[in-house]
Amino acid sequence: VKAVDAEQKGDIHGRINHQDLGVSLHEIGNCLYRQGSFADAQPWFVKAVDAEQKGDIHGRINHQDLGVSLHQIGICLCSQGRFADAQPWFEKAVDAKQKGDIHGRINHQDLGVSLHEIGNCLYRQGSFADAQPWFVKAVDAKQKGDIHGRINHQDLSVSLHEIGNCLYRQGCFADAQPWFEKAVDAEQKGDIHGHINHQSLGVSLEAVGHCLSQLGRQKEAGQWFEQAKELEPN
Repeated sequence: VKAVDAEQKGDIHGRINHQDLGVSLHEIGNCLYRQGSFADAQPWFVKAVDAEQKGDIHGRINHQDLGVSLHQIGICLCSQGRFADAQPWFEKAVDAKQKGDIHGRINHQDLGVSLHEIGNCLYRQGSFADAQPWFVKAVDAKQKGDIHGRINHQDLSVSLHEIGNCLYRQGCFADAQPWFEKAVDAEQKGDIHGHINHQSLGVSLEAVGHCLSQLGRQKEAGQWFEQAKELEPN
């Protein structure tokens, strides 16, 4: 809050760097969000967006940072169960992130996260067929990695798994199965540090089993369920 007060007064020439101001406003929102105060955090992210849209002292807009603040407004709304209200904010975040930072560099991993959340909003409202293509777009983006080209395979697996979920919920078990298998393959590679989320991996292994079970292939399904069980803590 003190940083915001100082930045609003500008430099010695009275010039305000709205980009820096936006970052500080965003951090206030983050502090409230992490305390679970989603409704209180939201207006701070809105203020951050308003500031970041004005750019730095040269008028340059960091669309990547702007996209992150737009995304967080959506996250606040999702955390309150307001998925229909959240969706347009994620769409705005995608539009901003596609323009990149002040150097034009696109963080495809981060772009993928916003694309995924659009799918999540639709999925949570029961629109499985509409959600599916957004998860596909998220996969395409995440496969390109961050600005350093690093791929977070764990996060990629989440989108792959959700494509499978969309198909499964529509009764397309044979179509869903290979997506869950792809999720398993990605999860086995871990995040950017190589850490594997065994709980998440187990869920995808079980999902493959459920698909096979629905298709009447009980013996094959049992093998996948057994693999999932082996990951359970003793």
